[in-house]
Amino acid sequence: MPMNRSMIAFLAAGALLRVGTRAEPLVLRYTLNVENPTQTVLSEAGLWVYAPMAAETLEASHPYELETDAWGNRILRFEFKTLAPFQQIPVRIEARIEASPVLSEYRDPSTALGMTVGKNRAVEPANASSPSMVMPTAVEASPVLSEYRDSPSLWLESSDPLYRLDPADLAARAPAFDAESPLDRARQIHDWVARHLRYTGYDPTDRGAAYALRHGQGDCTESMALMVALCRHNGIPARGAGGYRLDRSGIVRAADYHNWAVLLIDDAVWIADPLKRVFQEAGTPYVMLSWVGEIGNALQGYPRFRHDHPNLSVTMQ
Repeated sequence: MPMNRSMIAFLAAGALLRVGTRAEPLVLRYTLNVENPTQTVLSEAGLWVYAPMAAETLEASHPYELETDAWGNRILRFEFKTLAPFQQIPVRIEARIEASPVLSEYRDPSTALGMTVGKNRAVEPANASSPSMVMPTAVEASPVLSEYRDSPSLWLESSDPLYRLDPADLAARAPAFDAESPLDRARQIHDWVARHLRYTGYDPTDRGAAYALRHGQGDCTESMALMVALCRHNGIPARGAGGYRLDRSGIVRAADYHNWAVLLIDDAVWIADPLKRVFQEAGTPYVMLSWVGEIGNALQGYPRFRHDHPNLSVTMQ
């Protein structure tokens, strides 16, 4: 399907969204510090980093390859041939989002908008004082058969440990969400999760929906997981997402990473974020990096990035 560049956006994995435009593009920047903390040379280190799903263009301070996994997640792959003892390398990434996936129609749940790309190429800096940046080659949008009708378990299954609930706990601890319409039922679930969970601050361990239901506490991951699990139990297609809340251009840092739920209700895509008390149709300020769950890709369950060298240190500023 031909689309002009100002209209391309993809939340992928089951939804072909009608996109709205914004007056100014949203530019998201983040930096990863790659460090060799040892006294010996490190060789052949790989780094995989999620990029925003709706990015129209991506730039980075180092060469990379862009991959798209089966879920529609976009991954930047960096390779470092050698790192000298105690060497530090800042890897800067900039994503430009020309169009905003503003809540929209879920037109055909059997089709998602995916991407195919080639290797990137280096371009000359704009001026002598600016660092050399790397740009990807042209990106082609291609329809990918996937998701909801073909694979409803991605939206409704409960076998993923993050979203699994114990039936006895569910019967004893959660009320009946009995509103007639799916939208009202989803609002009931959102409001109850927002009241039920006490925020405990960031926890590096993903404890999941069962923990959140049983203990009534957690961070944004538990809030998301319980929202997704209860929606699925009540017949509402839902998935977990991770990314940033950002309604204007800026720098995002490690502490800004956030989780929320994405719901399919009455042919529309909704965001449910009980921790922030937000229930809205999809769009800003939510900038999605990836789906969250048992995803078999290069990041192996890590939420933002992963490296493969045991002696390498990578941190996000």
